[in-house]
Amino acid sequence: MELLQKGGVHVKKVLVSIKNELLSEAVIRTIKECGEFVVDRISPDSAKSITQPFDLMDADIYLMEISYLPGTTLNQRLNEIHNLRSSNPECKFVILCDDTAAPEIARKVTQLKRDHVIDAFFYTSVTANYLISTLVSL
Repeated sequence: MELLQKGGVHVKKVLVSIKNELLSEAVIRTIKECGEFVVDRISPDSAKSITQPFDLMDADIYLMEISYLPGTTLNQRLNEIHNLRSSNPECKFVILCDDTAAPEIARKVTQLKRDHVIDAFFYTSVTANYLISTLVSL
């Protein structure tokens, strides 16, 4: 994956798909503030249509939320990952979920990581520093 250059520094492109607007803005702001990423947002409601333009977006990391809400369910996100991984095999797929409100989803997401379906996951209670450190390491 070709890295973008920002002031002589190589930066990764992160695509964020989180339905909760407040959470989405907070995550995007946190990622942008570290200065190591270029961030784009895509609505989970339109995420199913990104299979084609995903190659054009050239994302290095796709950070997506899984919840019980339409557009963010486990099955919908697994379908996205399956469809997008073939067109962008270098992309890292990262899941964000709420382990308190949806413990069953959290258990399934943990298993997805064990099975190497996803590259990383975070609970919504994660600290900003840990989120950034892990994304940088991908």
